[in-house]
Amino acid sequence: MGNSYTTHDKLNISASFKPYSFSEGNYRRAHRGRYETAKLEVARIAVGAGGVEKDLNDVAGGAAREILMGLREVGEIIDEVRSGRDWKTSMMLEDVITSSVASQLSVEFNKRKDGSSDNVKRPLLFNVPRILHVSTKSFWLRASVGDVCVVEDYIEGQYERYVSNNGTLLFHGTLSSFCHFSYHESGGRLLVVDIQGVRGEERYELTDPAIHTSGSGGVFGPLDLGDKGISAFFLTHECNGLCRGLKKPKAKVERINTKERIMMKNGTFDPTTRRPSRLKKGGQR
Repeated sequence: MGNSYTTHDKLNISASFKPYSFSEGNYRRAHRGRYETAKLEVARIAVGAGGVEKDLNDVAGGAAREILMGLREVGEIIDEVRSGRDWKTSMMLEDVITSSVASQLSVEFNKRKDGSSDNVKRPLLFNVPRILHVSTKSFWLRASVGDVCVVEDYIEGQYERYVSNNGTLLFHGTLSSFCHFSYHESGGRLLVVDIQGVRGEERYELTDPAIHTSGSGGVFGPLDLGDKGISAFFLTHECNGLCRGLKKPKAKVERINTKERIMMKNGTFDPTTRRPSRLKKGGQR
């Protein structure tokens, strides 16, 4: 019942992790572990299938920079990193790129002033995962040598989903304003949502965001709902001082009524379709 190990030769990163997962979703299993090539830290490792090339993390980071600088079309960049790879590897690459974009946007957002303080009171910090592959494994691990995995820091504390993928908000405030800021800063090309993690005394530690892109969506994977997702967010978002001067969609967005808002809190209304839904509170992810 020993540990399994992951490595990335180019980045000289190595980590070990337990054979049994502490949490599972539709697409991944999360394992506790630790980094072996640096100060020992707890890591969350999600295991998938498929091979990985040594430079994919660099490609993902470059894609994030180019998206924000507007040098290339988002779809072309994502297609480039997806090309010739299996769906699980592509999904993990989308995770890395999405987190990279959210992280870079949060750096700029953290500099904003709301008129009542010098800057954002509680800054945002997004985990950006690294892609590694399994180099050795224990008997009990449901993976094979060579399988792809993503590694990121484990977040201690009370985990919450503050802004869901379908526009549901836990509360109005800094994180909702960040979503609005991401739309403005990208020139209306994208909106960061699915904001989840832990609210600490000094900062928000966040992970696993999603992105909606203008148009029909799908650029950042199945959780990219396109214009429908963007409209759903602005149905519920209430601007505050941190939103001052930020652009909104040109098309008029019909805000939800009181009955629909109550249904959203109960998890029985989906603002992306404006119909009753069986979604649980907290969103789709």
